[in-house]
Order: sequence, then C-alpha cells, then structure tokens
Amino acid sequence: MCNHLKWFVPLLAATVFCLSQISPSRADDAAKNGSVNGSVVDTTGAAVADIKVRLVGAEKSDTAPGGYKPVEHNVVATATTDKDGKFTMADVPAGEYFALAADKTREIHGRERVTVTADKASTVTVTVKPNGHK
Repeated sequence: MCNHLKWFVPLLAATVFCLSQISPSRADDAAKNGSVNGSVVDTTGAAVADIKVRLVGAEKSDTAPGGYKPVEHNVVATATTDKDGKFTMADVPAGEYFALAADKTREIHGRERVTVTADKASTVTVTVKPNGHK
C-alpha cells in the first residue's frame, strides 16, 4: 500500500462511522410523520367522488377564522377521492394543515383545517357545495 494511503483508509473509515452515528435514519423521520384519512361530502351529506384534495401548510393569522390561514403554495400531499368520497394521505409530517378540495380547474370548493400528529391517523371531512366539483 502506498504511504499516503496508510493514513487515508483508516481516516475515511472513521469518518464514515461517525457520520452514520449522527445522521437521522429514514425510520426516525417516518416516526415523526402521521397520515390523513378524509372524505369530501356536499352540504346534503352525499359523498363527492373524483375530486382532488391538496394538503397545504397552515400559518397562524390574527385575522383568519380559527387563527390559521392556508399557505396554498406549500403543498404537502395530494389525493383524489374514490367513489365513496374517501381519500388517504400517508407519511405526512406532523403539523397544522388545510385540506383543500378543488375541481379539475383547481377552483377550490371547500377547505378544512387538520392537525397531523406523529404516528397517528388524523381524520378530516371537507364539505363542498352540491355539484360544486363539476
């Protein structure tokens, strides 16, 4: 082995070992995430199928109802409702969000705030106007 490699190989091995001890693993990151199970209904309570739901960040606001407003450019997850109006979003970081229901033109027809907690499934129901998604 060349003289300059005698010190390099052990140093590289020690560096890799140290970095592996301080870097968070994907399992640790997943433990900080939760999921969202939701549904979209109209004001009569009927399920709304095939509507896109975006989960966006929420920020505190003194002027918004409930003290939070949606941050629409901060999309965390998306889903489309099934025939029963249900949707699921997995691996969502813990935090405050809004579920926004929008039609194919991206016009928002309903929104509801949801809190995601690590290692838990949160539920949310978004209500839209009847036939608002068409």
